[in-house]
Amino acid sequence: MRALLVSSSDSSGGAAIAARRLLDGLIHLGVDARMLVRKKRSSHERVIGPGPWARLLEAAASKLDRLPLALGRVADDYASPGWVGGPLGRRVRNERPDIVHLHWICGGMARVESLPRLPAPAVWTLHDMWAFCGAEHCAGRSRRYIEGYRAGNRPAGERGADIGRWTWERKRRSWSAWNKLAIVAPSRWMAQCARESLLFRDRRIETIPNGLNCEVFRPRDKIESRRALGLPEQRRLILFGAAPGSYSLPRKGVHLLPEVFSLLRQAMPPIPSPRALSYGARSPGAAMGGLGVDSLGILDSDERLALACAACDVFVLPSLQENLPNCIMEAMACGVPVAAFDVGGVGEMIEHRTDGWLARPGDAADLAEGLRWILAHPNPERLGAAAREKALRDYAIDTAAKRYRDLYEDLLQ
Repeated sequence: MRALLVSSSDSSGGAAIAARRLLDGLIHLGVDARMLVRKKRSSHERVIGPGPWARLLEAAASKLDRLPLALGRVADDYASPGWVGGPLGRRVRNERPDIVHLHWICGGMARVESLPRLPAPAVWTLHDMWAFCGAEHCAGRSRRYIEGYRAGNRPAGERGADIGRWTWERKRRSWSAWNKLAIVAPSRWMAQCARESLLFRDRRIETIPNGLNCEVFRPRDKIESRRALGLPEQRRLILFGAAPGSYSLPRKGVHLLPEVFSLLRQAMPPIPSPRALSYGARSPGAAMGGLGVDSLGILDSDERLALACAACDVFVLPSLQENLPNCIMEAMACGVPVAAFDVGGVGEMIEHRTDGWLARPGDAADLAEGLRWILAHPNPERLGAAAREKALRDYAIDTAAKRYRDLYEDLLQ
């Protein structure tokens, strides 16, 4: 069986990372798997980047695809009309796959109308809500994906041409005869959203959590991990991600961290006070909410990321909407408890007061209390062991790869 995973990138963003980890898991099982991308950043021999001509077409398509957004405002922070794309069909046909596995394919990689013409049965993993929405990737409070895109239920903040409705109508028309398609949601929350949607309510929908290599992401000696990264050995450390886009996206909740850290600082003994540790392309500065912040910058390998997780006492995720975040399973696999808002699929990952803390959505005080509770816990080893056990049980990459392999085989029967 020859499986072709399709993703905009092999390393940029959570969807790309999840897809590349699945690629490795499938290869480990003996599946003849490859990954087709628009932007290849890694040296992975099974990842296929575009040739010069395809690269030129896809770069142009990425810019052209956003032109309709000048005619009308979409409520989401990021939108994809999907009206123009690169030569995806030709690139897929060149690989002669038995199964095509779509991941995040926006940004000019694919045209809505071209997807049903893929030359093999398809699996589509929903890393966000775009597939069953209009142009938006996150529905927020809108119910248009459930009710249909009508003039009367357009979000109040939208103006001009209804790009969301135009995109959704094109999906509805062109995908109605797309028979050889199975939908996979990483979280039960996303699966339920897809089942409620007008576009996918009659589709086959499975839930398969993303996975990771639990031999790389594993508990390590905390002091040795800190020494390797040049971190203070005796302070309590709080880890969080600082991707560039997260600062401009309200749903990522980074704007809440100064208040969270300020409340935590007031609740904790002053000596020694905890410190925050960020990773990602953008440094948040030397302090947030009166709490000192150190930045690790970009962690360019899973090994470095796992080392950073293992060095810390707790991971905090302030997102207000999430699917099944990689960062939570990464921390848990390293034996680190997580404090996060109970949104999306996050509640499926964390068991409140057993391996972490689920705060009320948007409640900075409750999230701060969760951090305090974890940092002051009399038996932090028990929390870490429970987190590790959950990751091994639910998020091992071998488990995810086996379930996908079984799904591929079932579709090909």
